Amino acid sequence: MTNSNFQANYMNKLKKYSDAVNPGIALLVIENSKISFESTYGFAYLENKIKIDSKSNFRMASISKQFTGMALAILEESAKLDQNKYITEYLSNLPKYCEQIQVRHLIHHMSGLPDYYVALCSTDKKIPLTHDDVCDFLKSKTSLDFTPGSKFEYSNTGYNLLGKLIENVSGLSYKNFIENNIFKKAGMKNSTIISSSESKIKNKVIGYSEWPMFDLNDYHTGNYLLGEDGVYSSLTDMYNWIMAI
Repeated sequence: MTNSNFQANYMNKLKKYSDAVNPGIALLVIENSKISFESTYGFAYLENKIKIDSKSNFRMASISKQFTGMALAILEESAKLDQNKYITEYLSNLPKYCEQIQVRHLIHHMSGLPDYYVALCSTDKKIPLTHDDVCDFLKSKTSLDFTPGSKFEYSNTGYNLLGKLIENVSGLSYKNFIENNIFKKAGMKNSTIISSSESKIKNKVIGYSEWPMFDLNDYHTGNYLLGEDGVYSSLTDMYNWIMAI
C-alpha cells in the first residue's frame, strides 16, 4: 500500500484517537525500507496527561515472542543450543509426558502442550503468575493434547518454557540476554523487559479498555510472564528492529 492510499483509507479512522482527552496510538508506515508516514495520537497516561510520542513504550504482549525466537537463533548459531534436541535436556521440573517434545516443536507451536491461559490468567487476581505456576499447571495434567509435530496450535505455554530455556542455556536472565544481545545491537534504546517493578519502565503507555469507555485496564495476572510476553517497546525502536532484521 502506498502512502497516499494509506492516508486516503485510514486517516478518517484515526480521528477518534486524535481527541486530546483519549488514550491513543503510535503509528508508522514503512515503504521501501523508509518511513513514509509517522504520527502519534492521544495520551499514554490519561490521569497525568502524558502524551504518546515515538519513544512511548507499549506493552508488546505476544509480539514479544519474536524476540524469544531471535534469542534462540542466536544461541543455536553459537552452538549452545540444538533445536532438534528434546526440551528435557535443557529444562527440568517438567512432567514425564514432556519428554517427547523437541525444542523446534515449541518454537513452531507444534508441541501439543496444554495452554495455561484460560486456567490461570485473570484480571481479578492480584498475584502475578510466574514460570513455576506454568510448570505446576503442566504437572496437573497427565498428557499432551496431541502428538508433537502432528499439527499447529498456538501456545503461550510453549513460549514460556522457551523463555526459561534461554536462561538455562545462556546463564543469563531472560531480560539481560534480550537487552544485551538484541536491543543494544539493534539500537533499541527505549525497549526493556518487564520485571518485578513496572515503575522501572520508562515512557510506559498505560492500558485502557476499548473506545469510548477507557476504563483503566493495565494490570493482568500474566503481565510478568516472560518468553511469550514481557517486552515493552516504542515506535522508534520497532523501526530499528525491523531495519536490523
